[in-house]
Amino acid sequence: QEIGCAVIPAGESLEVQVEYRPSAAGAHVGSLKVGGLGPVQNIELRGKVTGPNLCISTEDDNPDDNVLQFGQAPQYQVAVNSTESRRLFLENCGFEDDLVISDATFAPNTPGDFQVAEIPWASQTLAVGEVLELMVDLVPDPARVPGTALNGRILFTTNISDRQTNADLRAGIGQPDRCNLVPVPTEVDFGWVATDEAG
Repeated sequence: QEIGCAVIPAGESLEVQVEYRPSAAGAHVGSLKVGGLGPVQNIELRGKVTGPNLCISTEDDNPDDNVLQFGQAPQYQVAVNSTESRRLFLENCGFEDDLVISDATFAPNTPGDFQVAEIPWASQTLAVGEVLELMVDLVPDPARVPGTALNGRILFTTNISDRQTNADLRAGIGQPDRCNLVPVPTEVDFGWVATDEAG
């Protein structure tokens, strides 16, 4: 709520309405900044909603965007003849209720290059604050053309009644790794060897 520049006479007060409308269970924090002629005052806002919540972080450059990115910056590519493994971290970030992840499946059209050993899924229950690590392997199809972009998604079914949580998977396919053999030393000296001796 923007109240603009309010003038409060001496001895009087100004009432500002703060509405708390959470979209998910868990503990929420915020702040209300009040500025005047003196220093800015920060008023902390806190609220809690009972229920489970699934927060997903990823083992990549942007851990909080629900996208698991394979490869290294800036191209974010994985050689077509190599593999890479990265983790998803599944946390019950709710409040006072257990989180039940009853199923995890690949969304339709997710390339088979993405693999998870735990799928087919066995139901998992997480207490508040508990974290489950899920390893995702990228095993490129040898027939993939370098430059191909792969996009997939894992769908999580939970006891959160109003929504489904997803994790997106992204990877680029790069040129195959090659091994260049360099002889060391560059010369081999057998020394003096008689004509009838092996050297």
